[in-house]
Amino acid sequence: MKIIRRTNPVIEELSLATRETNKEQESQFWSTLIERITTTISKEQLELLFHIDGLTQRQVQEICDYIVSPGFYLETKDEALNKELMSFWDLVHGYEVMENIVKDIHVTGAGNGWLELGYTEKGDDIVTLRVINPKSGIDYLRNKDLEDLKEASFFLGSDYVALDEYAQPKGFKQDLGYYGPYFGQKTIWMKDKITVGDKEVWNPGEDKGLEPDGRDRIAHFKLYGLGESYLGMTPLETAYKQAIIRLNLEENVGESGHKGGGYIIKVKPLMEGSPVPKSQIDTFVNAFIKDLNVKSVFGIEDRVNIETMPIPKIEERENLMYYFADLQGAAMGRPIILDLQSTARRGFSGEAQQKAIDFELRMNALQKKLAEQIRWKIFYRYMKAKSMDYKNVPRIIFNSRQPVLRRERAREIGQYSGKDMIRYHPEVAKSLLQQLNLPSEHLNKEIKAWKKENKLSEPSKNKSLEDIIKETIEELKES
Repeated sequence: MKIIRRTNPVIEELSLATRETNKEQESQFWSTLIERITTTISKEQLELLFHIDGLTQRQVQEICDYIVSPGFYLETKDEALNKELMSFWDLVHGYEVMENIVKDIHVTGAGNGWLELGYTEKGDDIVTLRVINPKSGIDYLRNKDLEDLKEASFFLGSDYVALDEYAQPKGFKQDLGYYGPYFGQKTIWMKDKITVGDKEVWNPGEDKGLEPDGRDRIAHFKLYGLGESYLGMTPLETAYKQAIIRLNLEENVGESGHKGGGYIIKVKPLMEGSPVPKSQIDTFVNAFIKDLNVKSVFGIEDRVNIETMPIPKIEERENLMYYFADLQGAAMGRPIILDLQSTARRGFSGEAQQKAIDFELRMNALQKKLAEQIRWKIFYRYMKAKSMDYKNVPRIIFNSRQPVLRRERAREIGQYSGKDMIRYHPEVAKSLLQQLNLPSEHLNKEIKAWKKENKLSEPSKNKSLEDIIKETIEELKES
């Protein structure tokens, strides 16, 4: 069967004309939508959301707790170095400072945390750490900030981070200073000088530390970001739209619940068809509504009828609230919605446990990023200032907070020990205690004794792999 489409030339012409005239409107419509979904969020908006939304505040605080609160230990056999660095960390209130840095990364700094290291006048020690307000104009030096980099600006662009001959950032700047006569003046930290306004306040000639560098005074931290940028980003920015929609839904549901369920007084006229005087309505309102509460019981005449306003159904809006809270939790990397919903809504318990483990693994990845930055931007510079062997900075290992992973790890270690694959060793025992955030100093004497007797380097007397496989097969047969 052949189908022939008949068209009206006049209608076709009008359709084309209409399409041409609507192109500009259509383009403007889509550009408006794009602007709505791609507009970046300011630091002030993120901070306001943190202050007004309990779910956002809890998510950020929980991430801080998971990353920083478990603490860390140093992977080193040099007990004196370990004691020196951990004493310094306690002195400068390191964990408290890092918690503020992580909060700045997620909220106020929009992905960035900034720290000023408080060196002594001679530059031979660091005695304090000061968190810099990200809203004070702190940033890397850009090509446009340096007149002597006009050629680099031509090739790289004036907004790019200014780099030195070793491809390292040339320095840092802060638009608003904090202290005394320098308040509000621009501060610049470079390798060979630090200036506040027009005054030079530091140069390498006054510093007694090894390889003095003015840039060592500033430490920049980030946990998320793209490789093309020196600055970081925050997952809270990607969750902002969902949080605002959910807050509006909460407001709407709250208003509905507050205004719903009110009392309606119906006053019937004394004579059918005659109007009810306003004074009579006011009399009933003043008499009954003024002191009305759920415990009140009234005996009233038949001609007065009191009813409650119907409470609107909020189930659909409630589901939407959970949906947007789930989206926000996904953006932040935390299945926080599991804590808010009933068991029926959560799904089976194994799924909840798996999501908790996934979150813990994500937090472990962030802990490793933060550990490397603490290692090289704080401990490395401290050891350099103290003229220590700063090329061998110990690795930082953060402890785990998740009981599920600890339990699985303990079970795994127990299985290895049962197979005699792990024998008692004071250094192994110390490492395990440190991972569990338990005291381990009592093993230092034993480690020294083992070193003295040369036991630490003795070859293992474990069973052969063949024997272990045979035993495992026998156990599996028995079970």
